[in-house]
Amino acid sequence: VFKIYIFKSKNQEFSKNAIDKLQYSWYNVPNDTVRSDFVVLSKTEWKRILASPLFRGVDSRKAVRILEEHDCLASCFSDGEILMSPEEQQKRIGILLKGTALVTTPDPSKETLLRFLEPEEPFGIANLFLDAPFVSVIRAHGSCKAFFVTKEAVCALLEQDRGFLYGYLSFLSGRI
Repeated sequence: VFKIYIFKSKNQEFSKNAIDKLQYSWYNVPNDTVRSDFVVLSKTEWKRILASPLFRGVDSRKAVRILEEHDCLASCFSDGEILMSPEEQQKRIGILLKGTALVTTPDPSKETLLRFLEPEEPFGIANLFLDAPFVSVIRAHGSCKAFFVTKEAVCALLEQDRGFLYGYLSFLSGRI
């Protein structure tokens, strides 16, 4: 069973074209990332994404347009579900929107907690441009919601918005 959640303001109606695009986006999600739900973001959640360290100082209208054009998706996760792991095939980054997540080492027999993720925190940044698997496991700690930005969207943002470029570099510099 697949669900499509659509959030709209009182005076905003979705055109048939917008609904078709949502359905088209859902059916084009690679098999390794198929979720039981496809979530369209509310205005508040878009604000949370734009408040994350990567998006501070960006042209918000341009950023939202690029994210929508590149099929960036939000997903909901139950306690213990994996948000990202070394088995991840698709190159993308995530931003936690709601709840918390645990970042652990990938070996279950020696699992070590590396850190907690809180809302607005990005993850998967350092591995995006590497030809290596993701180096840790990110698992939902209670129910949570995350937004995933495709590598193509990140590249477009890096090319078209200096604010995003500086935010991305600043975030990576803080991790070194």
